[in-house]
Amino acid sequence: MKRILPIFLSMVILLIACNPSVKTEQISETNNEAKVKPVSTPKDPLVVKMQELGSLQPLGLDELAALLPQSLNGIRRSGLTMNNNMGYATAHADYEKNNKTDMRVTLYDCSGTSGLAWFRDSYASKLKDGSKQIELNGGKAIEEFDNQTKVTSITYLTRGRILVNISSRDMDPEKVKEAAGQIGR
Repeated sequence: MKRILPIFLSMVILLIACNPSVKTEQISETNNEAKVKPVSTPKDPLVVKMQELGSLQPLGLDELAALLPQSLNGIRRSGLTMNNNMGYATAHADYEKNNKTDMRVTLYDCSGTSGLAWFRDSYASKLKDGSKQIELNGGKAIEEFDNQTKVTSITYLTRGRILVNISSRDMDPEKVKEAAGQIGR
């Protein structure tokens, strides 16, 4: 008798569960359409810029170096180096006025995957972290000044793809801004 009772209960549960006379109601999505308005989220201009940069073809070293002027604020260029070992092109120009006063201008091609990584790490992250921003050539630039070493540094994007960094030693910050306005036009 003890064996029959569990078998009987199992059969009853099975019959109840499989009863075809119980009707289930199917809900059609077309009948209960919720009218949802699409939400358009504003795109972050920095994210859009990074997508554009990632899809561009990198520049050649000669194209990048051609953007560095022979003289800047009346100071002749004393050195030029170019490199693309990291997967993106860079060009450095030194402008030395005397032993104490000089400028170094570095151009980075931020196109392609490697250039985009450099852009994100050295410019986009600083825009978001609260670094001092100034208006330069119609865009945002990052300005840094070290009182101890008297080094002024300005970083900005020009021509939509070239990151410019100007570092000067013992020079009036306004003169550095003036020099920055001459690069990448």
